[in-house]
Amino acid sequence: MSDRCSMQTLTRAAIALVLSAQYVLVWPAQAQTTSGTISGRITDAQGAALEAVLVRARNRDTGFERGAQSDRAGTYHLSGLPIGTYEITAELTRFQTSARATTLNIGRDVTLDITMQLEGRAESVTVSAAAPLISTRSSAVGGVVDLARIEGLPLNGRQFANLAATVPGVGLGFHSDVSKAAQYAPQISGGNGRNINYVVDGGDNNDDTVGGLLQLFPLEAIQEFEVLTQRYDSEYGRSDGAVLNVVTKSGSNDRRGSWFTLLRDDVLNARTFSERLAKIDKQPYQRYQFGGSLGGPVVENRVHYFAAFERTRHLTGDEQEIARANAVRPQSRACFSDVVDGDFCSWHAETPRLIAYFYFESASSGWKCPLRTRLTETLSNTPAR
Repeated sequence: MSDRCSMQTLTRAAIALVLSAQYVLVWPAQAQTTSGTISGRITDAQGAALEAVLVRARNRDTGFERGAQSDRAGTYHLSGLPIGTYEITAELTRFQTSARATTLNIGRDVTLDITMQLEGRAESVTVSAAAPLISTRSSAVGGVVDLARIEGLPLNGRQFANLAATVPGVGLGFHSDVSKAAQYAPQISGGNGRNINYVVDGGDNNDDTVGGLLQLFPLEAIQEFEVLTQRYDSEYGRSDGAVLNVVTKSGSNDRRGSWFTLLRDDVLNARTFSERLAKIDKQPYQRYQFGGSLGGPVVENRVHYFAAFERTRHLTGDEQEIARANAVRPQSRACFSDVVDGDFCSWHAETPRLIAYFYFESASSGWKCPLRTRLTETLSNTPAR
């Protein structure tokens, strides 16, 4: 009897554990909005509602597709759509097929009313619609920083969160904690940048100790993000400052990639004011930032991949002197990977940054599976003895 009770207890505990794990895995995606909704009303030429109209939304880039039927009032609702450009088709017997195109942004709803014509000759109607400037489902105040702004605006340091300053009511300053002194932080409603809730693809990305971003992402991996400064919904919570809701890029049916290199070198610089004031020569300075991205299909219209990489190498005069001193001592081979024949390579940063992001995505179900995400490597500027 005791063995049977023990077995029942273990079985119930296992079931509870499985249900809890499912809840934990599903909850972040449901709690934080990283998608959009397309809805509207379908009528005929006289304005009467049309029931049982088959409405399909298909993403042009990934092949992701979702469908629904209109109800008695003629309304339809397509929710949980990943951001992107969609083709909306409406089909009903004895009516012409209607096709429309619209762009869906993060946290934004698109209202798309469709008027269908009786079928005469074989033809289709195609209409393009722009996304609304404001969301009709929420009173939250803020704005969306889209891909055109991310790619088109100059960005010192390539920290994507700095573009939040393009949204009204957002300032920009250095992080107030010394451990993040090299990071800028959006400052909202008089805050110092530590009271912002960072959400990436529906997951938490907050430093619970000093606030701010926990781990950085390559700029090439950011699709767009939403900045909510006031009156945001209770689904976010947690922060009294603002919400920065980020969506990363996805692979598509087209294989695409990018590569960038940014260079600053003392041969391109003039003497600084401090150097002229101290009457010293121009000091060595070298800074390289490079990286890229690659995405494409694994199975067209089904599974896609995307990867992004970024590296920063920064060297000033003090680090060069350390490098020269260590290069003459064979026993002081550095712990870095850029050591050639025992010589300490002079390209190591004061705090070099290596960021990588990689995932697979299913277009048929809309899920993302990060394999190596938010990987940040910080190297010391002191070689191993």
